[in-house]
Amino acid sequence: MGQQQLLLIVLGVIIVGIAIIVGINLFEAYERQGSIDNLAMEVMSYATMAQQYFKKPQTFGGGGGKFYGWTFPKTNQTLTPSNVFITCTSGTYIYSATVFEYPSWDPPHIKIVAKDDVYKRVNLRTKNPLEFNIMVFVFPSKIEMSVYDNLIE
Repeated sequence: MGQQQLLLIVLGVIIVGIAIIVGINLFEAYERQGSIDNLAMEVMSYATMAQQYFKKPQTFGGGGGKFYGWTFPKTNQTLTPSNVFITCTSGTYIYSATVFEYPSWDPPHIKIVAKDDVYKRVNLRTKNPLEFNIMVFVFPSKIEMSVYDNLIE
């Protein structure tokens, strides 16, 4: 083979290698974002269930203006005045639900937190663990959600 052909082969191998590395990085990024979106959607559905329970009259099986009595779907435990904090591990996520009711809190609300437990790797640049948390506050008239992803730092 000529020198020009060898140079083209080496250049082709380098380009293919770079393309593979970029593809792997893109796949990991989209897979991570998909996990965040999936967990956010799941936690938002729990928040909606809690808000529906709050608004539904007690005669129809609701809370009648209270969050006490709502059953957290992941654990089948009920939030009561003596049991205001529930936590569980399910698969790769850690869930918790905390109720803040009258008379101390106005308006009453529930805080639902879901934490990723699968990414035990560390960011090589910042040396921080790769994890994300989703926090949802459920109020009688609104739901607020925030996503904390320390990979973005």
